This record gives sequence, C-alpha cells and structure tokens, in this order.
Amino acid sequence: MVTSEQVAQLAGVSRATVSRVLNGSAHISDEARERVHHAIKALGYEPNIVAQNLARPRSRMIALGLFHENEGLAHNLDVLRIIFISIWSGTSTGA
Repeated sequence: MVTSEQVAQLAGVSRATVSRVLNGSAHISDEARERVHHAIKALGYEPNIVAQNLARPRSRMIALGLFHENEGLAHNLDVLRIIFISIWSGTSTGA
C-alpha cells in the first residue's frame, strides 16, 4: 500500500502539501499540485478512508446496533458484521 509520505517524497513536497492537495486547498501552487497529482498517478496511490476517518473529529458514519433478544451474542455480531460489510462496500464504491 502506497502512503502519502511516499507520494510526498516522489513529488518533492511535504506530506502536509499532499494532504492539502487531496483536500482541495487553494493555497498550493499549480506546480506543486501538478507534481503531487503526477506522483499519485505514478504510484497508484489511493487514500485510506479508514485512516482519514480516524484522524478527523467526524467520520460521517452512522453506527446502528440491531439485536434480537432471543438470539445469542454470536448471532447478533454475525448479523451486524454482514450489515456493516454491506454498507461499507456500498460507500467505498461510491454507490
């Protein structure tokens, strides 16, 4: 997995500059923005959504717990796992 640090190193900028480019900040020179985009493409960089959400005060995710009182904990966790995977698959593909 390619990191933003590797993108920064190839582009010759700081990791903070890579972050600013990815977040669409206007305070980046066109030259630096172009170098970062070139490095992203060359390395095949894809942002880690989970890491981004951990670093932000808000994840824009909703947690929902559904429990059936007559089923055991293992069953309820399996159901939640299936729901989470379904939701995550849909959100990570942009659906």
